[in-house]
Amino acid sequence: MRLRADKLGPAVRQKYLNQVSQKLDIHPLFWDLGHWCMYVPGRPDTKAHLSSMNQLYASNSIACQLLRERVKVWAERSAGMVPTICNEPVGGDSVEQKKLMRWSDVKDNREMEERVKWPRMKSHTRALEKLLRVYENDPSRLLDISRYCLVFENMSNLTNCLGLI
Repeated sequence: MRLRADKLGPAVRQKYLNQVSQKLDIHPLFWDLGHWCMYVPGRPDTKAHLSSMNQLYASNSIACQLLRERVKVWAERSAGMVPTICNEPVGGDSVEQKKLMRWSDVKDNREMEERVKWPRMKSHTRALEKLLRVYENDPSRLLDISRYCLVFENMSNLTNCLGLI
């Protein structure tokens, strides 16, 4: 867990917030929950400790939805493509084909948006395997449960997306 700016002392918090851009892009859910500020880079929160897989997956289910919304914004602003499943006619039959499509072409078409193949969270079995084999049974060290994929046609679009992130 990382230290949140609203958990800093008043003087340090004000100094940090003065350094941060005035155009904070905060998800409405964080405003509603009162977590209005950003995390402080490189400052772990020593009081917050994740102790179970249940906590990990419960918090990740929310984080996964928030990350998906961010990925959509990044894809739209940088001409990113998302994986989709489309039915293509092959010899009189309809066969499912994987296809990359620009998010900007998909986002306003409900039928196409339903065809986007968003990745699933890491399975519990795989997470347990990694916990036991790599992370000494400490769920707080397992960081890669959610993942998303954007594909770019050129390095310029990739660089633009990295700049947005």
